[in-house]
Amino acid sequence: MKPRTRLLPRARYHRDARLFVVATEGQETEPGYFRALEARELIPATRVRLLVLPAEEGRSAVKHLVDRVAKCLDREPFETGFDQVWLVLDTDLGIGNRVEQLRGLVQDCESSGWRLAISHPSFEVWLLLHVTDDVGAVDDTCASVVRCLQSHLGGYHKSHPPPACLDRAALATAIERARTLDTTPMAPWPTTPASRMYRLLVELRQGM
Repeated sequence: MKPRTRLLPRARYHRDARLFVVATEGQETEPGYFRALEARELIPATRVRLLVLPAEEGRSAVKHLVDRVAKCLDREPFETGFDQVWLVLDTDLGIGNRVEQLRGLVQDCESSGWRLAISHPSFEVWLLLHVTDDVGAVDDTCASVVRCLQSHLGGYHKSHPPPACLDRAALATAIERARTLDTTPMAPWPTTPASRMYRLLVELRQGM
């Protein structure tokens, strides 16, 4: 993967707001969550320009994430060392060659300076950590996370971020819980129920 970027020399160009290009595997859940963060002013709008690239027509495979980012960087001014690219995805180990896909993606991101926010087994673990640190009932299936969310929230729908997950104090708590659950931070992705979304949120919320 050779990301194509319109690189801007810092000596000649600088802006106050950092650009965050965030590509998501999901077409609905993750983009809706980021829109809600902005609407609730949980991201500093004056210092962050958030550009979310959702899946298009169900094309959520790793290669499509990479392609969407590359196309975006062809048209967006990107300042290396200031702006950031993040890929938000799940381990989704039920897919046949998923481990090979993830390994290749990790290597490509390391060489390009892109960052990863991987959740195991699914993005909903990140939402769950806003309301509890008990992930004992979560296994390697996405369905187990949804059941836990429904139990704690009295219901859950993928198209509507739960209000309990859009609270400033709950967000701070989720960041700390996710950091604690990330017991192998140097591993390429979590292998127990956990989410590295906290790394992205820490970057987005710098100075808040």
